[in-house]
Order: sequence, then C-alpha cells, then structure tokens
Amino acid sequence: MPRPRQATELVADAKRALARPLTYHVRLRYLFHDRAPNPSLAERCWCCGSHRAHIVEDRLRDEFLITSTGTRRARSQVRDRPRFDELAAAAPTLDIKLQIPIWQDEDGATPLDVLEDLTTPIWMLGGGGRGGKTHWNTIVLTHRWLYRGAAGAEFAAIAPKMDQAHLVLRKLVKGEAKGGRRLPPILPPELVLSYPANTRSIDQRIVLYDGSYIWLTHTKSDDHFHGHSFVDATWTEAHACRHEETYNVVRTRLIDTGGQLFLDSTPSADFNHWLREAVLAAVDDEDRRERLGETVERLHRKITFHSSRNVWVDPKVVARTRESIARKDPAAAKRLVDGIWTKSDTIFGEHFDEDVHVVDCPEGDLGYLGLPDITRKVTQKYFGKPLAWMEAPHRGPRQDLRPVQQARDLGRLLPPLRPDLRRRRVRQAHRHGRRGQVPQGRRAGDRRQRQPQREAPLEGGARRPSRTTGAQASSASRTSPRRRSPRTPTARTPQRSCGC
Repeated sequence: MPRPRQATELVADAKRALARPLTYHVRLRYLFHDRAPNPSLAERCWCCGSHRAHIVEDRLRDEFLITSTGTRRARSQVRDRPRFDELAAAAPTLDIKLQIPIWQDEDGATPLDVLEDLTTPIWMLGGGGRGGKTHWNTIVLTHRWLYRGAAGAEFAAIAPKMDQAHLVLRKLVKGEAKGGRRLPPILPPELVLSYPANTRSIDQRIVLYDGSYIWLTHTKSDDHFHGHSFVDATWTEAHACRHEETYNVVRTRLIDTGGQLFLDSTPSADFNHWLREAVLAAVDDEDRRERLGETVERLHRKITFHSSRNVWVDPKVVARTRESIARKDPAAAKRLVDGIWTKSDTIFGEHFDEDVHVVDCPEGDLGYLGLPDITRKVTQKYFGKPLAWMEAPHRGPRQDLRPVQQARDLGRLLPPLRPDLRRRRVRQAHRHGRRGQVPQGRRAGDRRQRQPQREAPLEGGARRPSRTTGAQASSASRTSPRRRSPRTPTARTPQRSCGC
C-alpha cells in the first residue's frame, strides 16, 4: 500500500494527466544564429541571452499533431493539409525552437546537414573543446523524436558516466546557465511527463507526452545494452570508452529500427584509439572512393566543430587559450582546441621528424648506435648470477633452479631493513644478554613483548614436573641461553599484600 506522500503524488500526477489535452499542435522552428558584428552587453539575443550572437533568420520548418496515445502527423508528410490545419487550430500550440549556428567546416559540412540527414547510419561529430558538439547532439535527438517518436519508442543518450548523461537532461528539460546567460530547455514542459531526479534514481528515463522515452545510460560496461532496441542514439565523449566492443554492441541495438548513431568526441591522446580506426578511417575511405567516381553507399560521415567557429564563444579567448597550451604541449593544443588527431609529442617538440630521429638497428646490436650494452650490469644488481640461467644451454628455465637460489634472489629484491629497526634489535639483544641475537618473543619493528605463559601452581605451592629427560635438559642448557622463569607463589615466598 503506498504511503500518504506517495498517494498524494499519484493523485497529483493523475490530475495533471487528465488536465492535459489529447492533442498538441507542435511547431518546429529553426533559429539561425550568426556572430554579432558589434558585440555589446546592452544588446542580447532574445532566445539565448547572448551578446555575441544574434538571430539572422527565424524559419518555420514543420508542424506536428502529437496525441497522448503516440500518434503523430507531420504537415510535410500528409496529403490533406486543409484538414491538418483545421485540427491544428483546435489544439493548443507549442513551439520547439532549435538554435542553429551558421558555419561550415573544411569539407563544406554544416550543422544543418547533420540535422536534415535521416539516412546515414553513423555521424561523427569531431572537434575540440567548447565547439558545441554535445549541445548539437541534443538538438539532433530532439529533431529525431519529433519525426520518429511513437508510443514505446526508445531513444538513447549515451555518455561515459551518468553525470555526463544528465547534461543531456539539463539541456532538454531543465535548462542551463552559460557565461551569465540563461538557456531555456529545448522541450516545452507540457511535453515531458517525468524524468529522473538524480544520477542514482532507479528509472533513468525521460518519459515524453506521446509515450516514447529517452534512456540516459553510460558505457562503463556493455551488458546493460542487451535487450534494448533504439530508434536513434547519441553518444557524447565517445573517446572515453576504451573498448570497441561497446561500440559494436550499440550498433546492433539499431539494426531492427534502421536508426542512426551520432558520436561526438574530442580526439584522444591514444592515436590508435578504436574511434579513429573504426569510424574516421571508414569516413576517409568512403570519401576517397567518391572522389574516384565510384558509387558509394554512405555509412559514415563526419563534421568538425571548432571553438573558433562557435558563434557563442569569443574567438580572442580561444586564440589565447590555444597559444598558452601550445607553448608547452603543441600536440595537446591540436587535439583539445583544433580537434585534430595527432600523436603524443616528444621532447623534440614540433621539430620531431620520424625519418630523421627514428633509426632501425639490428636486434641486440646496440653498438650500431654507439651505445654500450648494460643488461648484464643492471641484472647483477638483483641476481647473483646474471643471465646465467638464460645463457647456459644445459640449464632449463628459471623454475629449475634450486629453491635456495630462488630464495636468495628474492631476498636481494626485497628492500633492506631500516637502520632504526636494526639498531633497535641490537639494543634488545644486549638487554637480554645475547649479543647479535634477536630477542625471543619480539619481532622486528613490533613494540609488544610476548609474555611467557604462566603455569598455574599445584596445591601446596609445588611446581609441575618437567617432561624433559635429563639428557635433553643438559643439552638444552648448553645450546640455548639461560631464560629466567617467572616467579610463582610458594610457601617459602609468600605473596605481598597491598595493605587494604
């Protein structure tokens, strides 16, 4: 039975559901932004609050009729448009405004190309930091929901960790603040039924008005992807995933729906990352075949986001940041700012030339480079007979050595005893009358003294007879140092009382 608070929340949800209309008229609007010619804090854009960008065109792209049962109709896809307009006039109207920047990369690709392409299975959104990749992926996810949403349809917002996946939640539902300006949520609140309260919520789904939902998930493992079928999926910061198997599993989740996967990532420091070899290499191969005049079915495309092209970012700040990073690590500046995949830099910096500074020499012959072979001297520090077990043909592998020799080698590998512990052991040996011997009952470095076990006295104060024979006792007295036996109360040495 639900608790009183839960029952109250259920009643409130039921009232909100009944108050919602059966159909919404949703208008999709494209707000094209360009860089402001004269940025001024006194003049800000009315939709995003930025003083660096302004709207150059407000275009009505399409209109939709979306019902609570999951049925939807797009005006661009129906034949009886007068009937559509009649139903739209009777339903409440909501606007979804997508902010679209105006720029193109080196290959001529624009953000609008990514948004309008509904056929390419895999899109790679590369580039440096603060280029707008994650924000654009969220806009693409909203666009795909408008055209492909239905009751029970599942979309996925994938990220390396759950807190990064909740960035998509903020952009879609809650809104966010950037640089002193407030960005409204992309989705109107009337179209959102529920969403997770935090990253530890059991249900990590954004449930929408038509019954479809967006699943927020991570890539720490790929087991939880099995059993899901995505209509479309976005994957932010894909370079953080080290396993290509996860990428392959996500692709199989899109087979039956024919959906698209949108990857956004900054270049990884690992030049041999699977993202470069499995995605970018495929893009380059398809581009090469197209240039040769072949008929190519495009499975992969890419676009490069650069922070200097971001109309909401100051290009002077980008230039200063890149210059400061490149001063110490030019390769990091290329990856993090320019979005170029490059190998990690060496001590030669930008002057490194692989043809000049990399030399192949015969195996094991370091004299070719004028360098001495110090392998024997280095191994002699840790092993008594360096390389003897490898060089001698009559000896087997190392496990055939005698256990004593193995123990000696292991002892040389262990760190020596600290000087303060060594001095402590010597002082304890002198105190107990045994020079150079470790006192019994005390370990090295242990301050607790082991007390000898006291035997309970018999009746009358007599001592318990010893089990050792006379020969054993005489031999033990000659070989072992004399130990003081603990005093036991007897009749001749009565116990002292404290007087109380």
